[in-house]
Amino acid sequence: MLRDLIRKELSSATLDALSHEEVEEVSAEISDTMRWCGATPKPEICTRLEAILRTVVKSLSDARLMKQSFSAIPDKSVDSKLLSVIKNLARKYYALALSGIMTHDGKVPIKFKQAIQIGMHTFEPHSLTYIGILDALLLEELGVAEVLIPPNLLE
Repeated sequence: MLRDLIRKELSSATLDALSHEEVEEVSAEISDTMRWCGATPKPEICTRLEAILRTVVKSLSDARLMKQSFSAIPDKSVDSKLLSVIKNLARKYYALALSGIMTHDGKVPIKFKQAIQIGMHTFEPHSLTYIGILDALLLEELGVAEVLIPPNLLE
């Protein structure tokens, strides 16, 4: 099944749906292989299998991320939400970085929606501050804060 998934992904120029069933089948196949590795007296085989698996995971994620830039994200794909979030985060990142909103040290303005402690600092709801752009975008995605972006910047 893993071979079929890789072949399907690499032979298509578009972002095809990745079903829950496909993911479950591949996961079961890999779990079975790893259980076998735990019982085999030849650990060098398992070390090679783990290296191959890391390469496959990297290649699959790289291919899907690249394709999502050029294709519509299929709603029924198991990773549709992830790919949409990544695409949205990247769009906001570049809008902030290229519009002059980001400071020279990579910070952007945010407003907290709830109380939160970050390091030694506690922020109350409605507090305004500047934090690193990636942290700001992730906090916004989690619903903890709002990155202060002019309304028409992302249209």
